[in-house]
Amino acid sequence: MIEVSWKQVRAFRLARSLERSDGIVETARRLGGVHAQVMSCAEVALAARVDGVGVADVREALWERRKLVKTWAMRGTLHLLPADELALWAGALRTRSYLWRTAAWTRYFGITVEEVEALVAAIGDSLDGKGLTREELGIEVGKQAGPRAQELMSSGWGTLLKPVAMEGGLVFGPNRGRNVAFVNPREWIGPFEPLPSDEAMAEVVRRWLRVYGPGSHEDLGRWWGVTPGRVRKLLEGLGDELIEVSIEGRPGYALAADAKALEGANAGREARLLAGFDPYVVGFFPREGLVQPEHLARVSRAAGWISPVVVVGGEIVGVWKHAVRKAVMEITVEPFGKLAAARLREVRGDAERLATALGATPSVTVA
Repeated sequence: MIEVSWKQVRAFRLARSLERSDGIVETARRLGGVHAQVMSCAEVALAARVDGVGVADVREALWERRKLVKTWAMRGTLHLLPADELALWAGALRTRSYLWRTAAWTRYFGITVEEVEALVAAIGDSLDGKGLTREELGIEVGKQAGPRAQELMSSGWGTLLKPVAMEGGLVFGPNRGRNVAFVNPREWIGPFEPLPSDEAMAEVVRRWLRVYGPGSHEDLGRWWGVTPGRVRKLLEGLGDELIEVSIEGRPGYALAADAKALEGANAGREARLLAGFDPYVVGFFPREGLVQPEHLARVSRAAGWISPVVVVGGEIVGVWKHAVRKAVMEITVEPFGKLAAARLREVRGDAERLATALGATPSVTVA
């Protein structure tokens, strides 16, 4: 067992999260996907981690080159994933399929398990490589599975589409005007078969530990979006690949290969600006190790909203917001306490990096 402090853990996770990558796709691969409930935040999070890249390059990789895909993943939330790894993620996400077969889930939506399975099949069969809007997809499903299926499709959209996505049968296509569209990934990016779930999930756990470790099965459960008991064996099943870690008395695991990096981690005191829903913050459990309790509500807000944040040494010391007007990114920083002059200079430098990703020039105000 090794013993480390939260300061070391923050330094380790921040370094792994912000490590410069060769490109957009490799960054998404290393991070284990990028949270995309708010698409603009995902675009900035990726672009800001790759030199010379803007949000337009992220959109091109997603919609034109089809090197990224947008789909529902861990925690039932939207993510950007490498297209060439959809087989890995589909195999791992099948471990969540029990969720929509439980009595509580089916009772809540007034649907039977048999109807869920029929809907999953009908939705997958209805999709093509060109894309269907929600309304079009509902009509096609009704043709295949009858009026009851079309009725079910008229409400609870995301919930009823998630099982299909997590089986590898659906990803987002380019919007049609203001309408969201969906495509069959096997026609959109090419044929694939989901990997065996045990094999896929073991690799996902390794990647989680490399960037968001060390952690416990409770932390992994929260990140994956299931009860801790469902991932305990998956985590401990890595066996000799793991080393036990005590974080100021809190038990967890890290990859044995990361032990030296973890013990030697030192984030310094540089200030950084991270976008809303940034992977570093979204993947950081427990949040008490990231931000002082009295400020947590300003970071992790109502309805699961994660604010853009200011970090120093990996610890959140403030939040920020922005608006783009006439090619100027107006950034307002709200520190939780006084920031030293050196930290303010770093904030302004980081603001330039973020503004460049948006094709704008920065203007920073400290509230």
